[in-house]
Amino acid sequence: MPYDDRIAEIKGTYAARTTAELVKCYVKPELRRLGLGTALVHRLLPIARDKGYEIMYLHTHRFLPGAVGFWEKQGFTFRLEPFDRYETVHMDKYLAE
Repeated sequence: MPYDDRIAEIKGTYAARTTAELVKCYVKPELRRLGLGTALVHRLLPIARDKGYEIMYLHTHRFLPGAVGFWEKQGFTFRLEPFDRYETVHMDKYLAE
């Protein structure tokens, strides 16, 4: 979905026209480590790029088992970790080919 600049900690960081946000991407625990999440991400990123997005933004939380490591393996890098009570980590990935 288009990023809507609603998150106060990163407000103004991303251009809405060129930034997509990946929201609510989960794989059931019993289906993890089978490559499903990676396959979904590999299908999604080219679609976002084809729609004109240059950056994919997401946020996740350290309390979610394996989430930060998964996104790092997909090439996402840390933008900001505010060390808040939700253990939020803001990440992004440039979509250039």
